[in-house]
Amino acid sequence: MSFFSVEGLSVRYGPIKAVTDVSLRVEQGEIVALLGPNGAGKSSILNACVGLVGKSEGVVRFGERAISGDATEAIVRSGLTLVPEGRRVFPDLTTAENLRLGSACSRQARQEAPRHLAEVFELFPRLLERKSQIAGTLSGGEQQMLAIGRALMSGPKMLLLDEPSLGLAPNIVDQIFDLLVDLRKRGLTLLVVEQNVELALDISDRAYVLANGRIASAGTPLELRAAETIAASFLGHRGA
Repeated sequence: MSFFSVEGLSVRYGPIKAVTDVSLRVEQGEIVALLGPNGAGKSSILNACVGLVGKSEGVVRFGERAISGDATEAIVRSGLTLVPEGRRVFPDLTTAENLRLGSACSRQARQEAPRHLAEVFELFPRLLERKSQIAGTLSGGEQQMLAIGRALMSGPKMLLLDEPSLGLAPNIVDQIFDLLVDLRKRGLTLLVVEQNVELALDISDRAYVLANGRIASAGTPLELRAAETIAASFLGHRGA
């Protein structure tokens, strides 16, 4: 049994079917990328996995149990946490207050908040420097660091990251991707939705390519870069 799996997932928004019969897996300690053009359904998959949108069919499993139908708060308590697209920090609260909110999901997370906070500040020294600053005045890169740090405050075993490089300067993007590799070294498992295909493939063990709400191709970065399939057109490569 995989550490995390999605089996036959479909997602509807009223009459519109955004995701159709998607299955994927992530093994413990992996970084797996979910790629595809805008509107392909990538964010819908992540949101469905943590209970933020309803699914019409399918099963999501984390660890040894199905989490389909669980409340988002219960899913976070189980160790699966989403870093949403667009960061979504609380702009009128300080950096430290935003981080503390990340530990509000459970009594255990609250008890371990001092340790988690120290770990976040070790990962992100910039956040320590900005701990008393209002989050809405942070730069885009600092807000992305804050969004990831807030997720880490829940003590997760796995992170789902939705477009972590969106809207960031290239040098900050490199820092964020270096951080994702560091998080994997620290024992976290990652599923990453990302538009920066080359960077995503550079750090990933495997990847899935989504088109029109369905899995179009899957494989290792080497396989996807070499393949003369529909995936090649998404990744900007053509066979010789």
